[in-house]
Amino acid sequence: MAAPIVYRWDDGNAPVARGERRSLCDILYACLVTGYGTKPGAGWTREFVNATFDKAAFRNNPATGTGFYLQVDGLGGVNAYQPKVQAFETMTSESDGLFPFNNATLQTVDTSNAAGTAARPWILIADDRFFYFWCWNAITTAPTVSQYVASGLAFGDINPFRSNDQFACALSGSTYGIAGFLASSSGSAGGTYSFKFPRKSSGVLGSGYASSLVRGGGPGSDGVVGAAGPPYDATLPMLITRPCVNEGAANTLRGFVPGLFYSCYYPVPFTQLQTLTFEGRSFMFLCVYGEGGNICRYLISLDDWRV
Repeated sequence: MAAPIVYRWDDGNAPVARGERRSLCDILYACLVTGYGTKPGAGWTREFVNATFDKAAFRNNPATGTGFYLQVDGLGGVNAYQPKVQAFETMTSESDGLFPFNNATLQTVDTSNAAGTAARPWILIADDRFFYFWCWNAITTAPTVSQYVASGLAFGDINPFRSNDQFACALSGSTYGIAGFLASSSGSAGGTYSFKFPRKSSGVLGSGYASSLVRGGGPGSDGVVGAAGPPYDATLPMLITRPCVNEGAANTLRGFVPGLFYSCYYPVPFTQLQTLTFEGRSFMFLCVYGEGGNICRYLISLDDWRV
């Protein structure tokens, strides 16, 4: 497997995040499917799209992954800048699918904070099976660590604990960050947060089946990712860890979100979107909201997510 590809708003010929109904569809098509400028696509396909290009179905690589579908519906959004997102195990058009991930309540992802063509900064990091997307929907310049209000979306295959987990594909999105990325500090957590799977790893069906992201620390610890530990000391080894995804029940483990780590130090002196290298491994630092207005600090691996 290859390392993920980083796509950004400031790349040459990059698509524009804006307050128009087709904006998210355009960004995902350019990054995941066709590529742009000098950057290739991530290996996904756009299986279906409507005539106005504001409602589409994207599929990850079925040869290496589940081949499940992400539906992006800008046409049906309440506002032009808030497309709805859903996922299905299979789809027959951009509107019709079977075995949904979300229940009746769909998630939304903002590409702006108002209708219009003003460009917003964004970043998308993807391999052929999973991607992260963040859009700083209220600013027009490069974000800093103090500008952590970003709408987010994550979709695709996690790295499952069970090798026979045929349904290890997750969806999470929110106006404020990626909903599923606010982690519980206790292994006793159930499905409080919002990583949505179509089924349990055993194959038991359940639309809207929610799993939690769980980090260490024990009950009572700060559940916000990257907001605990001793202050960073550059003279010491860099210590990182990764949260797990549970099965929607206490003391269970389904797998790990691809490439998602966080520092065991707090605070850290890193800047927004800074590329860091520790012992030959590369990461990108992001300081953005998790669900509920909690500031999370992530390290996204820039090396192969599947090893």
